[in-house]
Amino acid sequence: MIQKYWIQYWFSENLETIQISVDISPAKILQHKMYDLKPDTMYYFKVQAYNEVGAGPYTKFINLSTTNENPVPLLLLYSLSGMDVLDIDLQIQFVLNENYNYIGIVYSALKYKIYGITRKMELMIWDLNLSAIATKPNFTKIVDLDGLPRSLCIDWVARNLYWIEYKTRTIMKLDLTLLQMGIVKYDKIRKTDWPLSNLNVLPSKGYLYWSEHNFETMHIMQSDLDGKNMKPLSNIENNECSCLFKESILSLIKGI
Repeated sequence: MIQKYWIQYWFSENLETIQISVDISPAKILQHKMYDLKPDTMYYFKVQAYNEVGAGPYTKFINLSTTNENPVPLLLLYSLSGMDVLDIDLQIQFVLNENYNYIGIVYSALKYKIYGITRKMELMIWDLNLSAIATKPNFTKIVDLDGLPRSLCIDWVARNLYWIEYKTRTIMKLDLTLLQMGIVKYDKIRKTDWPLSNLNVLPSKGYLYWSEHNFETMHIMQSDLDGKNMKPLSNIENNECSCLFKESILSLIKGI
């Protein structure tokens, strides 16, 4: 019966080979995470198993480079109970924070930051440390919001946050570049005649999409990122289609 594992890994730095050994026990632990790896470096690994008699042979070594990242597939989840991260490979769920009811969250992979709107109408920001995912992130309130905020989305190219003030029928934009400088600046970029929902952004093309609806018709709209050059993409009569069809249209907007 295997009692523990012994991992050896090594890399070269300044023409010197640096070798590190790690004792993994008990044997039921079948993974090891390494942190603070050096960029553009080749790492080599081999593993040895131990039982009550002694050590077995080393495995053949494998090598992995940090030049091309291979991130662990993760899901960012939010619900009435809080926000979690799910490791898809290991089926392990980590609680990021509890007792916050979220209306919506978005994630910036370039800056490792999460933005969220709570049911207290607070716009929040978190620093997410992917190399230590089990640690809870630091979260900070950016600003209190008005008008029943909904449909938070992010333009990761121009670095703006967008959301809807449902009560005032307004599309809002917050500049993330200025926020990084400590300046909280958000503007009203579009006010509509009808209630609007399902706001989404297509950064690669520079478009905003949303739906407007009155008692008779749902309009799917498109505009530039500043809310200008608005035009309808389609009109759907309430008496001409099923709820299932309308839901599929709204899902298409969200998936653009």
